[in-house]
Amino acid sequence: MLDDELEVILGKVATKLRSPKQLMALSALSRRFRRLVRQPAVWRELDVSQHRAYMTDSLLLRQIVRNDGAFSLLRRVNFGGCTRVTDAAIRKVLALSGKTLTHLYLEGCALLTTELARYAATACPNLEVLDLTACASVDTLEVLRLSDEDWPKMRELELMDTGALAGRTPQETFERLRAALAARRERFAEQKKAEAEAAERAAEEFLPFGGAVGDRVGASDAANAPSSDAGPAGDAPGTAPAAAATGAPEGSGAAEPEAESTLLACRRGPALCMDELCEYVNEVHGRLAAWGEGQQVAACDHAMVAQGAMSEHNYVLNMLPDCGHVICVECEQKSRVNMTRPHGADHYVYPCPVCAQDMPEPGGFTITLAQ
Repeated sequence: MLDDELEVILGKVATKLRSPKQLMALSALSRRFRRLVRQPAVWRELDVSQHRAYMTDSLLLRQIVRNDGAFSLLRRVNFGGCTRVTDAAIRKVLALSGKTLTHLYLEGCALLTTELARYAATACPNLEVLDLTACASVDTLEVLRLSDEDWPKMRELELMDTGALAGRTPQETFERLRAALAARRERFAEQKKAEAEAAERAAEEFLPFGGAVGDRVGASDAANAPSSDAGPAGDAPGTAPAAAATGAPEGSGAAEPEAESTLLACRRGPALCMDELCEYVNEVHGRLAAWGEGQQVAACDHAMVAQGAMSEHNYVLNMLPDCGHVICVECEQKSRVNMTRPHGADHYVYPCPVCAQDMPEPGGFTITLAQ
């Protein structure tokens, strides 16, 4: 069998296994396999998420990536759950395969920083999918900015549990994130409106007579409609009015697709659909508004006093984003002694003292309210 044919087979095996460990074990068979296994044509995908428990920078760079260019043509890279891998190791992979890379999954890589995202913006111009879920040290707002100005082919971006949605987040930071998302959605709506108006103007230029587009189309339809066997409203026999046929109420315009409310405009590329992030941020903002409006969401006496402005206080108040209750740091720590472990679960949960809904785990996402 020729080397080229064997490389094709090895490439299919690598795609099927989705892990480099088994394929690289073939290097022990012979010198030929040792050489062929390290050919760039074999590797289109690198997935080390199955080895997340013990994957480190040293193991990745010395045993897998090396400096022979074997991974210079990668299209997909998955480091999901590799909590011990840092920017330095992933930068090495991006430096080798950045030009061809289209999918990069970094979910749960807790040691990654915003600098890696900035590097990926220049090293990976063809990136289409980027998952940074649970990368708490990555600045959410900065990655949103990069998605707007770089990555012309980006279509999927996951940013849940990143910087502005992780740990003790100041209310100001959260509000900046909400404003940034709202501005991008508004810009997308304006772009679609401008495109529709431009299309309408272009259509008018090709019509031979004056008048509005709707008037000319209606006149043409009336002239061509049969005069006999017409229904009571002038409709052709056996046909229903247009409003009934489309299921839309009479006089109403076309309904906007619901998905468009979560589409974010991008200056260099297609619009990003970030349903989960936008919906979650809007829900949490609604709970913040309830606190500001004076609704009964205080979970301790200190928060109740602060909300009613009955006296000056020095308490740091945090809002629990999933249920919306507000509690001071001292009372939150005391309430965590009531932790429980649901039947069959392998971890503890911390019920809210008011609604018993699970509070964030220690160090999890809460919003520190502005004093």
